[in-house]
Amino acid sequence: MLRLPLVYVDNRTTAVLPFPQEDGTLMFDEDEQINMPVISADSTSLSLMERGDALLRLYSTVRDLASDSLYLGGNLCNNCYFVLLTEKPPVFPENFVVKPNLLYVGLLGMEQILFKNWLRQIANDYTAHTYERVLQTFIDSAPDMVWFKDINEYHMVLNKAFCDVVGKSYDLCINKQHPEIWGSSPEEYAKDDFVCRKTEQAVIAAGKTLEFDESVEKNGDVMQLRTYKTPLKDCYGSLIGTCGIGRDMTRVQLAEHKVSTLLRAIPFPILICDTKFGIQKMNPCADKLLGGYGTTMTNYLVWKDLFLHPDPYAKNTDDTIYTYSRGQEIVYYSVYEQQIIDPAGKHVGYLCFLIDVTYERICQSIMDKAAFYDYLTDTKNRRCFYEDLKGYVGKALNLIYFDLDRFKPMNDLYGHDAGDKVLKDCLQTLKDSFGENHVYRIGGDEFTVIATDVSDFELRRRLENIKDRIRLMGREGAEIDISFGIAKTDALQDVDAFIRESDQMMYKAKGVR
Repeated sequence: MLRLPLVYVDNRTTAVLPFPQEDGTLMFDEDEQINMPVISADSTSLSLMERGDALLRLYSTVRDLASDSLYLGGNLCNNCYFVLLTEKPPVFPENFVVKPNLLYVGLLGMEQILFKNWLRQIANDYTAHTYERVLQTFIDSAPDMVWFKDINEYHMVLNKAFCDVVGKSYDLCINKQHPEIWGSSPEEYAKDDFVCRKTEQAVIAAGKTLEFDESVEKNGDVMQLRTYKTPLKDCYGSLIGTCGIGRDMTRVQLAEHKVSTLLRAIPFPILICDTKFGIQKMNPCADKLLGGYGTTMTNYLVWKDLFLHPDPYAKNTDDTIYTYSRGQEIVYYSVYEQQIIDPAGKHVGYLCFLIDVTYERICQSIMDKAAFYDYLTDTKNRRCFYEDLKGYVGKALNLIYFDLDRFKPMNDLYGHDAGDKVLKDCLQTLKDSFGENHVYRIGGDEFTVIATDVSDFELRRRLENIKDRIRLMGREGAEIDISFGIAKTDALQDVDAFIRESDQMMYKAKGVR
């Protein structure tokens, strides 16, 4: 015979008495009583949680009552007592007062059956209550909103985050429909196009989890939620409601809206790409630049390789300038590709933007030309000559110095316009023979030519041809001729010394004449 405790319950307290002895005698000490929550006749007045706590403790005490000869009986619905069933009547100690509602029931077959069912119900209640507490604890630990709606759209399960988002207590949200929780009008909610109802219907129709972006009005303000909703069915496959997870995206979407507004307002192309330069977002200027490829062109680098070309005239240190052909027009862009790093330090993408620097490039070209070209003859000047000659260090070349003879009478007799024309015609003659990139005007009527990859015979032939053509430019009283000196090197070393040598050769030629 097992030694089992006697559980005594009235409408004020619950006590677990000590184990009876072999002969059924109870050794009772009031100090050993354990107080537990009351289960009264009107047990429905207790909350589900309180009733579950009481059943949990009670079941943990009597769950081992599986003997065929020992049963616990009683009626939870109408009375407030539990009685230990034994083969022998218990002998109560003298200091234990038997209260009127403490009864002894003998071994009866019906009580045995009823008690087994009752014990099984306690076990089921205990298990259900445990799962309920686990579920509630789990969803309360989630940072996102979690809920379950029954088929009539009443919220039957909620978590703490849900209550925090709506700004109401659990009691004001549980067993309530959407309008009561969010403060919207029942008339608006009853419409078929109400966003919350539409998404619920879509989930039920799809029979699977769906993702939505929903706008919910709360006390006059609009909240942006990203929700994941799933239909829920019972063990028989019948729909019993929907459960959902919601994330408050109001701040995130507000930030995205601000970024989108900023992108639209920026007057130059901007693209946001992933780590492989896949285009994620672009502003209208970028979409216009891509020429309608925004819907099909998904990779920035592919577009860049097809339509942007490095500026061949950009300075060596400036490798961000690219040209873009817009019909017959050439546009210059300064291109920047900046990594996007998240707060954790992880590379998550690229911010690419292109600034139109066409006007700046035109201005730079004008200034460069003014600095390196002679304005009158549109020929490279002395400064450009020295810069270019530095690029020939270590190379073989011929440097030819020219000087017009008897040029002053042309200006004196026929005016400066005539003299200017002679200068232009002379330089054009040199350009025709050696190419315009190798001809320089370094003084009033002094010119230089850098000649490479030309034989001595060919060089002399060209120079004689130049002299013949320039002599024809003279007029009566202002005959024109030209002198030249040649310096030659197989490997240029000292630029200044090389220039002096050619200059001396030219003056030597003039002296001979």
